[in-house]
Parts: sequence; C-alpha cells; structure tokens
Amino acid sequence: MDAATTTLRKQLSTTALADVYRFFRYALPDFALNRLLRTMRRGQARKAMLYPVRLLMSKIRGRPRRVMVDLVSVCNLRCPMCSVPPDIAIGATQKKHLDLAEFKRIADELEGHVTDLSLVYSGEPLLHPSFKEIVEYAKTRFYLSTISNGTVIKGGRLEALVDGIDYLQFSFDGLSKESYEKYRVGANYDSVLANVNAVIEAKQRAGIGLPVITITFLVNSYNEDEVEDARRYWLGRRGVNYFFDKPINLNVHRRSDDKKEHDLVHWLPQKSKMTLYKRDEAAGTVEVEKKRAPCSIMQTPVIRGDGEILMCCHDLNNSVKIGNIEKDNLVALWGSEKYAAIRQRGANRQYPICKVCGK
Repeated sequence: MDAATTTLRKQLSTTALADVYRFFRYALPDFALNRLLRTMRRGQARKAMLYPVRLLMSKIRGRPRRVMVDLVSVCNLRCPMCSVPPDIAIGATQKKHLDLAEFKRIADELEGHVTDLSLVYSGEPLLHPSFKEIVEYAKTRFYLSTISNGTVIKGGRLEALVDGIDYLQFSFDGLSKESYEKYRVGANYDSVLANVNAVIEAKQRAGIGLPVITITFLVNSYNEDEVEDARRYWLGRRGVNYFFDKPINLNVHRRSDDKKEHDLVHWLPQKSKMTLYKRDEAAGTVEVEKKRAPCSIMQTPVIRGDGEILMCCHDLNNSVKIGNIEKDNLVALWGSEKYAAIRQRGANRQYPICKVCGK
C-alpha cells in the first residue's frame, strides 16, 4: 500500500462512510456468522440465542457491552515500546495474576449484563496458571477474546484457545527473524511462528470457524518494508480472518526509565504514513497528533488484577479513581452520576492522560 493510499485511508477512517463500511465489512458478518451460526455449531446455542437480547438491553440501559479483565500483570517479553510495560504493571497492581476464585466471582457478577469479556490487559494472558480453567468457566456465558504474543502455546492452552476463545489476536511484528526479534525482545521467531501456525491448523481441524483469528503488525522503522508481504502471507493462510497493521506508540508517558522522544524516534517509520506522530524536521522533534473525534475506549471498563476499575486501558496507574470490584458492584457503579461524568469527560479528552495516549 503506497503512502497516498495510506493517507487517504487515514483521512476517511473517521467519516460516516467509514462507519457504513465497517458495519457491512465487519459488524454484520460477525453478528450473523460468528456470534450466531458458528457459536451454535460449537455447541453454545444458549449463548448465541441470548446475544441479540443482551446486546439490545445493554444499549437500552446504557451499559458496557464488553469488560476487560486483567488476568496477568507480567510478561515474558520486553518489547521496547510496550503499551503496558510489565515492570510498570506489576508495580501498579502488586499482583502477578488474578486469582481463579476472584475471576469466577467477577464472571458471576457480570453474567447477563455484558456480552463480552476480554481476557487480557497488562501482560501475556497465557502465562496464567489457570488459563484453561478460566476459559472453561466463562466460555458458555460470554464471548471471549484475548491477545497473545504466541510464545506459550502449551499445557492445555492450545485446546482452550481453539475450543473456548471466540476472538484471538496474535501480535506478530515482522516477517523476518531480524525485524521480528528486534522488537519482540525475548521471543524466538521460528518458535512463535510454529506456535501460531499450530493454532491455525487446530482451528482448521475443528472445522467450526472459531476462534476468529487476527494478526496485528506494529509498523516500525525496522519492519515497514515487510508489511505488504506479511499481509499476503497471513491472509493466504486458511484460518486467518484479518490482518491489521498498526502505528507504533512510543508510550513515553508510561515509561519507567528516563527515555524521551528523542531517544526513541528511531522506531518511527521513515517511509510509511502509518504513524500517530507528526514531525517537526526543523526542530528535530515529534509529537502525538491531536485527536478531534470523541474517544470511545472508556466505554470498555478495565478490571485490574487488584480489583481496581480503570477508566480506560490507557489509565494504567489509575489516575481517575472509580472504584474497586472487591467492594463495588460494577453494574451499579456504571449507572452512577460519578461514573457517567467520568465517561463524559473522557469522551471529550479532558483528562491529562487523554492528552498523551495517542488514541
């Protein structure tokens, strides 16, 4: 994809035309094919039949459709620009992983109120010692999604992914060993590629069409020449549904070291227009492009490992206090004037965290 096409796509992404395109390209097929037909073929007819009703009720009552649950606050990789650096996450939560009993309590409380649980936030979810049990407990009651770096597909996790996860995203940022391992520090390209392909093949053998598999590709200066080849490779694999290239975020506001933009600018693509930043060549600086459209990510609450409810996935350090799931009922809290006001301010990007998140 050339620079002009990328720029045009970026300009059109916030228009009404883009909303119509996304509905017919993604939302409608997902509803009919994945959430109804394939879910019933998986033997989860009750979940499929209740979904339209619960979705409608969530809209009528103004409740969130999806909640993110932070299963694990650590990671086995050290990606330089990680959006939720593991060393910061563990410092914030003081818990390496959510207890299985606590997860069950959260799932019980949310059942009937939300349709989707996202089993990921600040770490690699497949590191959870009870990942398989978590999926087994929730898979017939919620649509489950998760994101993985693909390094730990073992010990029943492959079965859990194929039999219980509805939406699975693999982060695979490079089509060569050199570019991939440059960013995914601590991962082995050949091993992870084999793991991801093993999941794809297991999905094909199951013959149901789930999980929906997406490959995301974080575009940086070391892999930007590989994007289109990577797109062709992954979309050429039966069983891979989507490939998305994403702009890299330097995440300076969440770093625990002393690195600033000028230390990290070498990661930004030199050719691709896939970027969150604008450059001032004369001054030699970069800054996050200001967003004008209302922000919607705080419509998806995050339950951190210690029970804290975060305004959004970018407020890792809980700068906007909402409550704690151990003493507050999330469903009741969501309808409170306090939480409604927080969501309104967040939508208008009025918090300090909103100025630097890049979304």
